[in-house]
Amino acid sequence: MYNGKTFEESGASASDLSDGQKKFLTDDHLRHVLITSVKDPATAAQWNNNAQALAEGINFSEKAGLNTNDVMEVITKGAAQSWQMENRWKTMIDDEYDHGFAVDWMRKDLDIVAEEASRVGANIEITELVNNFYKEIQQSSGGRWDTSSLLRRIKKL
Repeated sequence: MYNGKTFEESGASASDLSDGQKKFLTDDHLRHVLITSVKDPATAAQWNNNAQALAEGINFSEKAGLNTNDVMEVITKGAAQSWQMENRWKTMIDDEYDHGFAVDWMRKDLDIVAEEASRVGANIEITELVNNFYKEIQQSSGGRWDTSSLLRRIKKL
């Protein structure tokens, strides 16, 4: 179920979490969910792009002197809304990344996407760029941090 509806009725995308997955993460305080398969490279790239956009948006808001809490409350309700944006912006503002889907696992998945893209001749230069950002996080001892830790990388630039 997705917001109380079947997947087909909900209009959810393949990268959205089901109600049961949200329950595991929130009510049951499950820290990590291992993804064993991805619908397709496009879904992995879309999720990846959402994570990078969120990190850049928070960083921009802070640098511009805006009230980031207010900004996130507004944009998480609009067309840019995603699970990552709705559920990670507060911990990102607090610079807390010891939870969620680990950078190590994301890099494993993105490396699979890169191999497949190479095999089929698909251009995924943005995904490769963000995968390199995650590699930098790993090299800074952040392999077990949540993927939302892209913000910490951006702030160090």
